[in-house]
Amino acid sequence: MNQALNKFISLRVSLGLLAFLPVDEPALAQDSPKSVVEELTFQVEPDAVASFLQQDHRIWTATLSKQPGFLRKATWTSRKKQNNVRLIIHWRSQADWHSVPPSVLKETEEEFAAAMKNVGEYKLIGVNAWEEVSVRHHPRHLARVSDSVGEWHRQATNIVIEKDLSYGQRKRYRALPLKAAIASMFDLSSYDLATTKVVFHCKDDYQASMQLENALASAGWLALSDLEAPELSDWIPISKGGKEKFPGPSYVVWKEQLGSYQEYPWPYAILSIELVSEQDTKEADAIHSE
Repeated sequence: MNQALNKFISLRVSLGLLAFLPVDEPALAQDSPKSVVEELTFQVEPDAVASFLQQDHRIWTATLSKQPGFLRKATWTSRKKQNNVRLIIHWRSQADWHSVPPSVLKETEEEFAAAMKNVGEYKLIGVNAWEEVSVRHHPRHLARVSDSVGEWHRQATNIVIEKDLSYGQRKRYRALPLKAAIASMFDLSSYDLATTKVVFHCKDDYQASMQLENALASAGWLALSDLEAPELSDWIPISKGGKEKFPGPSYVVWKEQLGSYQEYPWPYAILSIELVSEQDTKEADAIHSE
């Protein structure tokens, strides 16, 4: 194992890498573990970059993905320095990150080094890590649709909407229950269903909102694609005001209209979903009045 990586493992075990904000900062929330992003930068011989990426995925990613608290891993290469490879590894918490046994790291690096022995040189030139920081009085709990849509597609089913409000006709979609989509983005046990609003942020800065309690009704669905769309397309555009608008990446539909449009809206082209609680509003007002 090269000297730089040996040093990296020693630092990892000593818990000395995380860049924390000052612990006495009053706005920071310390109630629950925060996720950690580990960043490793390698310099690789140009002719060996492709093999490095392949062996890293085969050996390191396969090993780390089996460790408790591993979330995901991304690999970046530099446009200016194409022989620089940056590995971005997401962990559920600092404790999970540092729970990987040094023996596992050592054995994995030895296997990786052996695989690269006759391919080309590489060296670790940068080690960093970042911890998620939560702001206690931040009034926004917002999640991007793009972060969840892949998993939603795997869970989706075919549905029929007898009278689609936007198209004015019967429609068929690939969709999942709106309740399931919201629950996958937020810990609903933290919210009062009766006093929390769901805000749908759409393209063109359009917003629609409704009570969370209403959004969790069984009639609500989040459409992810139009089953009647032409080949190589997920959607048929909606004609509105003389313009055609595509409802993707997600569109709220109702199998039955349970109340007024204001109570049960049909927002489309949804990019993110936000939960706003009564407590959030009070805290935000308090901050702005200071």
